[in-house]
Amino acid sequence: LAASFSTPMPTVHQSRAFQPLLRPRTCAILAMVGDSNEPKKEMNRPLGDNIVTQAIYSLEMMRVKSQSETPSEENGNWDGEPKEWAEEDSLAQKVSRISQVGPFAAFKQWVADSIAGDYDVEKVTARVDGTIAGSPVVMFSFTTCPFCLKAKDLFANELGIKAENIMIVECDEDPEGNAIRAVLGKKTGRTS
Repeated sequence: LAASFSTPMPTVHQSRAFQPLLRPRTCAILAMVGDSNEPKKEMNRPLGDNIVTQAIYSLEMMRVKSQSETPSEENGNWDGEPKEWAEEDSLAQKVSRISQVGPFAAFKQWVADSIAGDYDVEKVTARVDGTIAGSPVVMFSFTTCPFCLKAKDLFANELGIKAENIMIVECDEDPEGNAIRAVLGKKTGRTS
């Protein structure tokens, strides 16, 4: 995992929509360190939360692996989720549109926050903001994501944006990638 579960961090970030699903002791701590202007407290995630988070992360990685294409000359040696998912009329696109609003979006943010684990929200947010400010075009990507592959192709081949003008952060290869995804979800309302 990209996040260490035993290291205390200055802030803990969890989606308020799913706080009732957490243990009562955890809810009280999260409410105490939430979005208020009060000083943040350090804490470690309880063992039960670590187990749930590791299970969610493992299930997501198993899903990606089981649904990924096998690299071949025919598919351009693509080793990711099916490229067809990025087509406008695909079932994956329809599900994506539905999952970006209401309780589905809140659930996706909760999953992103859970997978991110404990992290320094201010530090990661500053990193995201600095990355965005430092390049004319920034893309936060996953190497196995067909939507990301399509966007990269659009930048290079249809828009003619030179590689040196694009900053691509591959979140699945970055030690802070899961935390970046959680921060981007809070900033944009979308975790993917």
